[in-house]
Amino acid sequence: MSEMVERVAEALFAERFRNRPLYDYQDSIEKEEYRRQARAAISAMRVPTNPMAAVYHDVVDTEKWIQIMPEDIWKAMIDEALK
Repeated sequence: MSEMVERVAEALFAERFRNRPLYDYQDSIEKEEYRRQARAAISAMRVPTNPMAAVYHDVVDTEKWIQIMPEDIWKAMIDEALK
């Protein structure tokens, strides 16, 4: 299991129950269900949408793109997806 799968699973749990700390106390069967949902959500993001790709291209097309960290581009693309 990856850190991202676990992070998304915890976020799904927190969204449903409005209490992230309780996730740690769930049994392995319930946690695995949230991990399954997390994998599905992450999988759906494998191919960026056109607006997400446009954000990437906007950054890369600037002369400052070499100074921009990949994490910042990823965040900008995810922010676009969340609109």
